[in-house]
Amino acid sequence: MLPGHSSWCVACISQICLDPSELLEIHGISTTESISGPSFTRLSPALIQQQLSGACSTPRQSSTDGRLSVTERYVYGSLATLVICLCALFGIAVLLCTACISAYQYVIQTFVSLAVGSLTGDAVLHLIPQFLGLHSHAGGAHGHGHGTEGHAAIWKLLAVLGGLYLFFLLEKFFSLLGHSHSDHKVLC
Repeated sequence: MLPGHSSWCVACISQICLDPSELLEIHGISTTESISGPSFTRLSPALIQQQLSGACSTPRQSSTDGRLSVTERYVYGSLATLVICLCALFGIAVLLCTACISAYQYVIQTFVSLAVGSLTGDAVLHLIPQFLGLHSHAGGAHGHGHGTEGHAAIWKLLAVLGGLYLFFLLEKFFSLLGHSHSDHKVLC
């Protein structure tokens, strides 16, 4: 018998989840011998009662472990794309309503430069390493972690991106110097 319990009833068993050795002990069946037909007949109602009462049922863990299903990925991806497109349409509507043409040109140049910078950064730091096999999305756990094997290549590609940015800034600096000298000649 179990400690603290001198007698057992169906109501008591239906409220407590018993493990197999406890069930065998309650019904007087030895754990060392195999279960015979009459012993199984005595044990079956207790097993069925525990199953039907739900005393041993535990909340089911999600088999996805927090991952999204394929359908959820497509739905969330489509919603995110819709929000981004609506933001772009809002920006275009605001630009069309501006009355100042010079401000319109500066705003357009700013947005185009942001777009080019974002796409270039993603291409150099993410897409090219993935193409070269330095950054992989394969495997069971897709935590999108960057392993140590690709850090050297990522730093090299970051240096390439920095070099592109440096040359762009030098070109802008020299073009500003060139415009200031030509403006003085026109004014003189």
